[in-house]
Amino acid sequence: MCGGPVMPNRFDHAMRGLCGAGSATGACLAGIVTLILGTVCLADAFVVPGLFGPVAATVIATERFLCAARSSSSRTAIVWTGIAFGWIAVAACMLHTPSLSGSLLQWLVILPIVASAACRAVSMAESPPAAIWVIAAGIVAQLAMLFGAAAAPLARVAAAVAIELVLIGLVRLLHTARLHLAESESMVPPAQRVNTTANLSAAMSELQPGIV
Repeated sequence: MCGGPVMPNRFDHAMRGLCGAGSATGACLAGIVTLILGTVCLADAFVVPGLFGPVAATVIATERFLCAARSSSSRTAIVWTGIAFGWIAVAACMLHTPSLSGSLLQWLVILPIVASAACRAVSMAESPPAAIWVIAAGIVAQLAMLFGAAAAPLARVAAAVAIELVLIGLVRLLHTARLHLAESESMVPPAQRVNTTANLSAAMSELQPGIV
C-alpha cells in the first residue's frame, strides 16, 4: 500500500523531464499519442486499408475541429471546420470504396491535404523552422505515395492519410518543444540573463586578440 503513489510520481517526473511542466505536458502527450497512432496506421495501411485509413482520417478531422475551436478569428475557425468536414468525407468515401473509383478517391484526398498546407502556410511565422521542413517533406511524401507507390489505390490513399496523422504528431511535438524552451527562458531571472550576456561578451573580447 505504501508503494502506491510512487509510480505515478515517477511517471509525472519523467514526463515533466521529457515534455516540461505546465501546459506543455498535455500537448506533448497528445503529440506522442498522435505520432504513435499515425505510425500504426501507416504500417497497416497496406494490410487493412479499409480500416486504418478511415480511422486516421477521423482522428485528423477531430484535430482539425480542435484547431477551429482554438482559432483566434471566426474566419480561420470556419476554414478549419471546412477542412475537418473534408477529412470526414474522405473517411466516409474510404468506407464505400466499391461505389467510388480509386482514382477519384486519390484526387479527393488531395483537397484536404492542400487546404491544410495552405492554412499552415498562413501561420508559418509562428512555426519553428524545423516544423516547416517537416511539413514540406510530409507533403512530398504524400504526393509520392498517392501517385508513385506500386499498390492498390485504396492502400495508397490510406498511407497518405496516415502520413498526415504522423505530420500532425511531429509538428505538435516541435511546437511543444518550442513552448517548453520559451517557458524555461521566462523562468530565468533578468539579472542572470544580463550577467550571462556580459560574461559571454567579455569572453569573446578576450578571445578576439588571439584570433587576430
